[in-house]
Formats: sequence, C-alpha cells, structure tokens
Amino acid sequence: MINFVNENIKLEDIPSNAIFLCSVGYEERSYYLLDQFRKKLSANNILVFAFKNHLSRTNKPNRINEAHLSNVKVHLVEYADFDIFYNSTLDFIREKISLDSNAYVYIDYSYMPRKWYCKLPLKLTNDLNIKNKIVFLYSEGTYPDNYEEFPSAGIKSFESFSGKSSLRTSAKRTHIIALSYDKIRTEGVLSTLDPESFIACNAYDVDDKEIHNNVMHLNKSIISRATLSISFHMDDFSFMIAKLCEIANEYLPLGDVIIIPDGPKPLIFALSLIPDILKKNGITCMQILRNDNDDNPNEVLPSGKVVGFSICQKEIL
Repeated sequence: MINFVNENIKLEDIPSNAIFLCSVGYEERSYYLLDQFRKKLSANNILVFAFKNHLSRTNKPNRINEAHLSNVKVHLVEYADFDIFYNSTLDFIREKISLDSNAYVYIDYSYMPRKWYCKLPLKLTNDLNIKNKIVFLYSEGTYPDNYEEFPSAGIKSFESFSGKSSLRTSAKRTHIIALSYDKIRTEGVLSTLDPESFIACNAYDVDDKEIHNNVMHLNKSIISRATLSISFHMDDFSFMIAKLCEIANEYLPLGDVIIIPDGPKPLIFALSLIPDILKKNGITCMQILRNDNDDNPNEVLPSGKVVGFSICQKEIL
C-alpha cells in the first residue's frame, strides 16, 4: 500500500543532493520551482519536460535556452507523450539513485497534464524498489479578481481513467464532482452525465479563504442540488485521500461511484487516485478532456506558496 504524508515545504531546506523533475510551458508559474531548485542543485540532478506546441506560441523558448545553457537536461515532448515522459523519468531517477541512495526525489506537477501526474504515485512505487522519499510539489497560482468571468475550458469528451464498473444496472449511481471557477464546464458535466445524485467537493488555500468563498458563491445553485458538499484544504493531501476513500466506500453499497476530477490540481490528483487505491469494482474515475482552445493561453503567475506531499510504501501488518 502507499502511504501519503503531508509535507511542510520549505525551499531553503531542500538538500543539495536532491533530484528534481518538472514540466514547463506558457505559464510563468511553471518555472517558479525550477528557478528555486536551480539555485540549490547541480544541473545534472534536474530533468525538465517542455511542450513543443505551447512554446511555439510564446516567448518562453528563451527560458528553455537558459536551462540548456546551465546544462539542465530538457526533453521536448507533446501532451500525449506519457510513455516518453514516464520512461525518461524512471531512467533518470534510477540513474541518480544508483549514484546516491539517500537522495530525495522532488516532482513539480504544477504544469503537468493530469494524465501524467495522476499515474505517477502507483507506477513509481511499483517500478522503483527503493525506500527514498518521493515528494510531489504544487506551486499555487494567482487567479483573476473578476472570478465570475473566468474563461471556460469547455468539454470535448469524457475518458475512462481508472477503476472498473460493477455493471449493476438497477442500483443508484453517485457521482463525485469537483467544483472550480469554471462553472460553465461544471454545469455542462451535470447536463451531460445527468447524475441520479452527486456529491460536490472543492479545495482551497487555507490562507486565502476569499477563493473558497468565491467558488462557493459561484456554484451555489449546483451545491444546492448536491446530496453532500465538502471542502478540503489544498495543503492537507493526506486527509483528502482518506476522506474521499471514506465517501466512496460509504456510497458504494448503494450503487456505482463515478468520480469526475476538476478544480485545483491537488484535488484532481486526490480524486483520480481513489479507484486505484481502493481497488473495488464499482468505483471509477472519468477525466474531462477539454476543448483545444490553447490559441489564447491564460498566463498564470506563481503566488509563491508551495504545498506538497510524499509517498512511500506502507507495510501491511
């Protein structure tokens, strides 16, 4: 089993022998942790993935050239290149740990596609027979003041991500749906899936309750129709996992539980892991594929706050 532990991230305490991986693109936030780790680590201990289609639309290639000048290894990839990403990540970690068995591994998932980071904990613990701590980092971003005009990413389609249906046709299905500033997309999800009942959840920075209040206000008509509404703190990943597992187990006897991740990435991350953690028929996760509307990318600046959690194998007694 995997043990999820909240980490109090202090960048000044990062050990000099750490291993760091991230992906970068048009968001300035995607470079925040890379810049911090480059000040502390040897370039040989850093691996960067850059998205070709995103860099072609911005002036960010200059930042990538800067990384190259510092001897940082950069892989140019596409969003769909999970296998390339994962194999490169696995080879890089194995190589570095073979040289220093005490090195911690830090992975910045702030700008990674959800199909990438949501698969990593289980795959890494299965493929890496090591006791090293693996820490997942999320650099929080700034959001527009006029939250009611937040641009919608829309819905292209839904894709089965994890879990297995029970094939019970007469039982009542429960959807767990995440809330965000993108109310248009959430209403589209509800309209398309037409759930018999649903649970609404959201996550926010405990130090910025205004965002939480905004999300609750924006989605008040959705929350009023929900069977249950629950809020999480983004820096308490361990509790998110435990509570979501508890909810899924509680509603599974009534019928299948279908999870629809959205919102901030820590919440997407936690929601997406639940079917593979519980390994029970009837608990599934469906990912939303957004419309291809990256022609006018939204710049996201770093807030300077970083939250994270670590994973390790937990012995079964």
